[in-house]
Amino acid sequence: MKNIVAIVSFALLAFAGVGTTVEAGGAPAGYQYCNVQPDAAHCPTVNLNLNKTTFTEGEDITISWSATNADRCHIYPTHSSAISGTKVISAKKWMRYVVAQCYNKVGNKTYYTRKLQRINVNGQPAPVVSFTANGNSNTQLWIDAGDSVTLRWSARGADKCESSWTGPNVSLPLSGTKTFTPKSVTSYHLTCKKGTSRTQKYITVLVKQVPAPTVTSFNVSKQFITKGDSVTLAWSSKNASACTGSWTSASLPASGSATVTPNNLGTTFYYLNCTNSGTVKATASVAVVASAPKPKQDNSVKIRSLQNTKAAYERVRDFWKNHSGPQSFIDMYQKKIDEIQAQIDALM
Repeated sequence: MKNIVAIVSFALLAFAGVGTTVEAGGAPAGYQYCNVQPDAAHCPTVNLNLNKTTFTEGEDITISWSATNADRCHIYPTHSSAISGTKVISAKKWMRYVVAQCYNKVGNKTYYTRKLQRINVNGQPAPVVSFTANGNSNTQLWIDAGDSVTLRWSARGADKCESSWTGPNVSLPLSGTKTFTPKSVTSYHLTCKKGTSRTQKYITVLVKQVPAPTVTSFNVSKQFITKGDSVTLAWSSKNASACTGSWTSASLPASGSATVTPNNLGTTFYYLNCTNSGTVKATASVAVVASAPKPKQDNSVKIRSLQNTKAAYERVRDFWKNHSGPQSFIDMYQKKIDEIQAQIDALM
């Protein structure tokens, strides 16, 4: 305590423009410290009063003082030099004393008297803070790659809050939400303050890395077709949750098949994209080449000729049937008739 008072005293004397040469009794040269060497005729009389001695940080300290037989005073921790007055200052945690030091200069000598009042300044109660991620108040949260995390906070008894995601000296509202989609391990810090008191909270979000998807197969049932024909696309994938195809706007399963009909002549490409729960994508493609249908030939002459031949065989077959001919003859002609009919059907 003596050391602190000495520091304050020398600070006040320095403020008054006093040098540091010290005479007997502890006072600088040309000064007499009346608390140690009283002199009723020349020493100031000082009165110092406070509204109280124990404060909460930020609370008002009301300092009242008066002095007689003095030409000036210095009131610490204010900057007043009036002989009497009242000052209201805001309590700070570093404050330990209020000091009134008053001076009376007589000739070449200055007499000074000090009144000191010890004070206690307590910090503000720390804010009460709630900080959750996806409703979880634990300091760690696991999520899948691609998933979002919603931070929610509220603070009671705070002047302001700051966060790691806004940067220093950027205030947040005392309650609110914020949504992020972290790609890797990310820590979110929240600090809420009341004067010099503070409450800090943090949540670390750990991201489960999902294996990259692959398209293991993507095939077409027939690559070269005639325009208007349909083909079947078939695919399979690994580590994929869903797929999309260029031939449809609907979501596709990770493995499956679909029937498509190319609308254009030439080459048509079909693309398949498969993704996992994150943002990783695997792509594959197949091509189908469609050609124009061949012009249809006029087979009417050939068909009539075959029909005449067929009719001749039918007459011979029927002759043997009606005359109880050998069954082998009947079967032989029937086989010929069936073969000719197949040729006619192919030409139709």
